[in-house]
Amino acid sequence: MRASETEVLASRHPFSVLPDEKGSDNNPVKRRKNGKNHVQLFKTFLFMKTNKFWFVMAAAAMLAGTTMMTSCEKEEEISKREVIDSEVLDEGVAEKVTEEVGTEGTQLSYESWIVVRGQTRAAFQNKVSVTLNNRLNNVSREIEVESWETGEAEILYGYKAGDSRKNGDYVTVTDSVMVCTVSYPGFSFDYELLYQVAVYDDHVTRQVMPYHKYENIVDNGCELSELEDASENGVTYKRQKCVHSLTVTFNGKEYKVSSELILKKAQKGEDKLLAAKVVDEGIEFVKTGDWSGKTVSWILIEQTWSESGTKQARKEVVLYNEQLESTGAVTGVLGKMLGKDDFAYEAEVVDEAKELGRREEDGFAVVKYGYEATVRLKDKTTGASLSFSPYELTYETAVYKDEFVTYEMPANRFHDPQTSLEVGEWREADGMYVLDVETRFSLMFGDATYETNDGMSFFYEPNMP
Repeated sequence: MRASETEVLASRHPFSVLPDEKGSDNNPVKRRKNGKNHVQLFKTFLFMKTNKFWFVMAAAAMLAGTTMMTSCEKEEEISKREVIDSEVLDEGVAEKVTEEVGTEGTQLSYESWIVVRGQTRAAFQNKVSVTLNNRLNNVSREIEVESWETGEAEILYGYKAGDSRKNGDYVTVTDSVMVCTVSYPGFSFDYELLYQVAVYDDHVTRQVMPYHKYENIVDNGCELSELEDASENGVTYKRQKCVHSLTVTFNGKEYKVSSELILKKAQKGEDKLLAAKVVDEGIEFVKTGDWSGKTVSWILIEQTWSESGTKQARKEVVLYNEQLESTGAVTGVLGKMLGKDDFAYEAEVVDEAKELGRREEDGFAVVKYGYEATVRLKDKTTGASLSFSPYELTYETAVYKDEFVTYEMPANRFHDPQTSLEVGEWREADGMYVLDVETRFSLMFGDATYETNDGMSFFYEPNMP
């Protein structure tokens, strides 16, 4: 076999390993084939005339050499690809990712590699590498929708495989797709994030070569804008443009993939509200001060429309409660002049609410109430009383009303007033005796508790007639 031909064949082997030079002489298949050729050529020689002797000998030698060379090439090519034993020693991907950004998307390319040690007719150890290509395709399309409703999207993920192709003798590269489905109540669309996966397989060792994955996919939301109406095949469509994007992490770096959608809805007729009912309600109270706060009161209405069908609408209103300035005036008189050892009073609460005003707000009728709680000290023996108001408060209620619904909104009110007395000891001050009395007061507003303490003093002068 000629050396130049051997080198050409070896260059085709993925590990660039030259075959054993003695292989052609020790190949039993090759010996049988060569022996058969020699017998045929010898018979031809016996029946040749003497003047043709050298011509026959030259032809025979040429034919035998050609046959041996062809057989050698085929068998060595097979033997070089046939792996007896192998193992993967190392693997990795290149840190550098080549980027190509265009209007249609972004292409990302990088190298994936493994180091394989093995045995064919000769031992080998070599690095097998392949360039993998990824692509983030932007989306541009028209979608016929039932409604413009967006809200928070639901992101679903799926995978599918594409075409495969050989890369050398032992590596297969497969085109794969990560499908991200963005689903809104009224419509949905897909992003296709393309990537490649390489598999090394020498029929002894099979291994998926390392590759970068798409991670940390974040929905950036949808922005709608009005477009002019359009007619197609006699149908008029209302149109809106939806601009959407995802942020994708690849090899530790963030990339954005975008979509520009034309949403079109067929004009069927006027969308009329046919029926409505309240299906849920709630209040969210926030305490903002000692006696003040606000309540977000809401209801959820299920509406039935002639064209768009059934959908839900949330209606809410903010209701306020607050403390007004109080004069702190004390009214009434003691039933009798107190002696030093004389105190026979009890506390009670009298409360009332009265309407202070009304306001209209987006289908709501809001009523403001003034709430006053009076603490009364009552003489147990004479019935005479002494009264004072620790505060004046306001709160609001609301009623929602439309064509089909009239509903009293959930609301908090002041309730359950409580009071008690804590009587001190007589003390001497400036020739008089003083008795300190503390009135403790509490009030509920929804689940919140408000509390206050008020004090007053009673005086006894020994020389008083």
